[in-house]
Amino acid sequence: MVSHFHLDHAGLIRDFQDAGIECLLFENQGGWIDDMERIIIPKYKGYKPILKDRFTRITTEESRAFLGKIGILGEVIQTPGHSDDSISLITDEHDVYIGDLYPVFQIMPDDTKSNASWLRIKERGGRHIWPSHAEEFMLIKW
Repeated sequence: MVSHFHLDHAGLIRDFQDAGIECLLFENQGGWIDDMERIIIPKYKGYKPILKDRFTRITTEESRAFLGKIGILGEVIQTPGHSDDSISLITDEHDVYIGDLYPVFQIMPDDTKSNASWLRIKERGGRHIWPSHAEEFMLIKW
């Protein structure tokens, strides 16, 4: 799963594809690959473009059934904030793996996208937060 298409989160997807690893693409993400690669390709000469036809495309609505088949109990939800293509995995054990959503204690009250994403996480029972760019924390009433 790619949490969102920024270099620091998706720059190695082609390596995964070349290794035969199944990579998922959710409905809110496909349009962001070209934007990321427009920035990367001129700066990183060794970068190999992502093979867009090699993704397994699923919707966030289908994620619970798909993940269950591979032994992961949980679901993927869209969590726009810093990037509109951001997704997060919420497990049935209440762990939440976020890629590009600012930690709840760092967002401003007028950041409606991020606040709405945190509300969705909270409504689905998310408690133990594992962000990409910060220390883990527990989600409590804010």
